[in-house]
Amino acid sequence: MKRNRFRPLFTLVLLIVVAAIALTACKPVKEPEPTKTETVTVPTTEPAVTESEAAQERIFQDSAGRDVILPARLTHMVPSGPLAQIVLFTVAPDLIGAVAHPVTGTQLKLLGEGLGDLPSVGQLYGKGDGFNLEAALTANTQVIVDIGEAKASIKEDLDEITEQINLPTVFIEATFTSMPRAFRDLGQLVGNSERTDLLASYCEQWLALSEKAKESIPEAERISVYWAMGEAGLNTNAVGSFHSELLDYVPVINVADVEAANRGGGSEVSMEQIIGWQPDYILVD
Repeated sequence: MKRNRFRPLFTLVLLIVVAAIALTACKPVKEPEPTKTETVTVPTTEPAVTESEAAQERIFQDSAGRDVILPARLTHMVPSGPLAQIVLFTVAPDLIGAVAHPVTGTQLKLLGEGLGDLPSVGQLYGKGDGFNLEAALTANTQVIVDIGEAKASIKEDLDEITEQINLPTVFIEATFTSMPRAFRDLGQLVGNSERTDLLASYCEQWLALSEKAKESIPEAERISVYWAMGEAGLNTNAVGSFHSELLDYVPVINVADVEAANRGGGSEVSMEQIIGWQPDYILVD
C-alpha cells in the first residue's frame, strides 16, 4: 500500500512539538537569552483557613483505594516529584508548600516568583537523591501528593512515609486516559472543582481528537520512531512503558519493543537493535 506522505509528516511535526513540551517540563533547562515572557496567572482556591476549620477532618479515597484522613481544608500540599509538581501547579499553585527541585530563573519568569521561595524536597521515584522527609516536615505540610503511574508498591511506599513522619499521603493515578478523572479527583482533594472540571473537560476533548487521529491513520501508514535518550542515545522509553504513552496517542509506532524499565532513564538498548528496528525517524531527547 502506498503511504500518504503528507499525513505522516504532519504527525511527526505534532509529535515533536508535544514531546518537546512534555520533556522540557520534567527536567532542568539551560538559561536561554532573556526574552519577553508573561507570567501564568492561575486563580487561587479558597480564603484563609480558620482555627475551627483547621481542626476538622475528612476522609479522601485515593486512586490506590486508600482511605486517607485529611484536614477539612488544605493550605500546604507537597508534591512527591516533578510530575506531581507540574499537575498541582495547574490546579492550585497557591497550595503548594514545597517543590520537588529548585525552580530555575527562567521558570520563575513564567510561573511567578512565589515558587522560588519554597523549599525543595526531592522526589520519591526516579532519578535523584530520594525524597527528603525532614524537608517535607519543616514545610508545614498537610499532605504529600503523588501523581502519575501506579507502581506495584504504591500502597506500601506511601503508608511507610505516613508511619515514619505522621503525615497523610495521597496517590492520584495520572495516565493519558485517566487525566480527566485525575483532575476531578484533585478537585475533591483541594475542595474546589471549578478549575479542575475545566481541565478535565479539556483533556477529554484532546483524547477524543487523538482517537479520531488513530481511526483516520491506518497502522500500516503510521511512521515508526525510536526515542533516543541518554548521552549515547542508547536508552529509550519502551513499548508499554508509562513514559512512552505519548507516542501511542500521536499516533506513531514505537520500535523499541523491549522490556520496559521501572526506573528513571528508560530501557537500555544496543546500536545493533536500533539498526535492526529500522525506524523512519529518531527522536533525540
